[in-house]
Amino acid sequence: MPEFLSFLPTSQAYLIIVIQQASGIPGVLLGTWMVETSLGRRWTAAIGFGLSGVFGILFLLKEEFFYVFFIQVLFITTILYFCTFLGYSAIFTIGPESYPTQVRSTGYGIVSILARIGGACGPLVAGGLLSRANGRVICLGLFSGTFIFSGLMVMLMKETRLKARVAEDTKE
Repeated sequence: MPEFLSFLPTSQAYLIIVIQQASGIPGVLLGTWMVETSLGRRWTAAIGFGLSGVFGILFLLKEEFFYVFFIQVLFITTILYFCTFLGYSAIFTIGPESYPTQVRSTGYGIVSILARIGGACGPLVAGGLLSRANGRVICLGLFSGTFIFSGLMVMLMKETRLKARVAEDTKE
């Protein structure tokens, strides 16, 4: 993204980042609704993460199949953020319904530590990869592949929508 934002004034670049991040809000709202439909938690997360991977690939392929227009870059990345947050909203629903508090807290703690390590190492690794001949393809391929892999792995989890409904019915 910095390559595409570098030709814009700073104020416009920040506006684009705000638009992309704001697209997560309707993604979370839609995900919150979708987990209660017949799709359930697993399919909602799988769809969100799978589409994030697909739009990551479209971002990579855009130069091959489209003329490079800034609007296309903005559209693809905004939809990517939307789908990512859609998947996250479903995952944040599955977690509390699947694991006891102590296990869940330990898992979230480990994930938080690994996210910090990844946040520190990511720019270094990405910088090294981008300096290679096919660096952009490798970086976006890893990014997209990770989301697609996450969507597939979610399908191994147990669906908790019906379990939550049973718990609500027994309270009444």
